[in-house]
Amino acid sequence: MIDERRKAGDRFWYTTDGQMCIDTPYLANERLLPWFGFKYAVEAYEFWGVSWYTYNPWKYAWHPFLDRRTHKFRFPNGDGYLAYPGEELGLSEPVPSIRLMGVREGIDDFEIFLELEKYAKAGNRLAEQALERVKSLVITPNMSGVFSTNVMPDPDAVQAAWIEAGELLDQLLNLL
Repeated sequence: MIDERRKAGDRFWYTTDGQMCIDTPYLANERLLPWFGFKYAVEAYEFWGVSWYTYNPWKYAWHPFLDRRTHKFRFPNGDGYLAYPGEELGLSEPVPSIRLMGVREGIDDFEIFLELEKYAKAGNRLAEQALERVKSLVITPNMSGVFSTNVMPDPDAVQAAWIEAGELLDQLLNLL
């Protein structure tokens, strides 16, 4: 269906709503957001909240329960803030979270993949294989940010694919 919509001229973005959590292993969602974009040719994603502090995040890492008509729920711990207010530390600027740093690393990965894709499109079989490996490690996003191990069950495989892609790109660039 996505391919049909893309052929019709539609463009795709996605959101991170409910995906950013401070208590998930590997920073899987944060690091892999650009990998999802690369695999599915999604143009952009948005962070629904970078500084949605329901409590002081330096003191409490959670949100209050919200009462909806049918049930009470809470957003995942840390969801809605990727940066911390700097005032409490005497800073005028926000302090990036480790999750935001994970996002930056994912963006760096994405840039490597885009460059390597140029070689793959030109017929370089090693580049094609490296990118297929990258794409194979990105599975459909999970329904809740608290289960990031579902999207990154083997962080060593993700790291190995990233290293393989980066080293190959370095070799190809050095051939120029």
